[in-house]
Amino acid sequence: MSGILAALAFVAQAERQIDTPRLEPPASFEGFRLNARSPYMKGMSVHVRDLRTSRLDAHLPSAEELRSDGMNPVFRTRLEVSEVEFDAPAVALAFDLDLFRFSANFFRGEWEGEGALTVDDGIRPPVTQPVDLEGDVWGLKFALEWPLVQYRSGGFGASIGPEFGVYWVHEELERIPESPLQFNEDFDQMVGSLGPKLRFAIGVGRFEVLAEGLAAYLFDQLEGWSFEASVGVGLRF
Repeated sequence: MSGILAALAFVAQAERQIDTPRLEPPASFEGFRLNARSPYMKGMSVHVRDLRTSRLDAHLPSAEELRSDGMNPVFRTRLEVSEVEFDAPAVALAFDLDLFRFSANFFRGEWEGEGALTVDDGIRPPVTQPVDLEGDVWGLKFALEWPLVQYRSGGFGASIGPEFGVYWVHEELERIPESPLQFNEDFDQMVGSLGPKLRFAIGVGRFEVLAEGLAAYLFDQLEGWSFEASVGVGLRF
């Protein structure tokens, strides 16, 4: 019995002597620094954003509608979208990992664009004309930001660094008056983005008031510039 008790006492003493590594929060700083710290769950925030784009070059598959009665030549209409732009309010949830910031965004708004409509009645040569397009747009964006340069003075903080994002964009097409056959077609795109993001924060205790701006270049199925401005409220852990 005494041997068992001695063994238990030895194990307990050995456990006390082992230093268990702990993930400590990064030390606070004043002034400027380059951000190359280890990831640490620093806080989270909620944002309201305004997402706008310039005219974007669209690389989308053409839409086509057919009509045939089995006797006359097939009547065809084809739509090719060349440019789009959209304006969409967004809401976002962001997590501050100190080294990186991750955000999930949902946006919904309106889009407009330009395209070419081709009408082929099967008898005369096809006729192509430019058309204006519009409709509703909504989608998701997931982004990872690296706040490379940071500044802090008291409760005020600022940072700037690159943000990489991935969009899923869904565009619903409204009726085209020039088309004899209406298109039952929606467009879905996967789009990447990369650009600098500027952020300002004013802290009061564990809470922060945030303002952010982003200019990012979109690439893949849509190409061009997008711009975001946002305000938010954050909680520091």
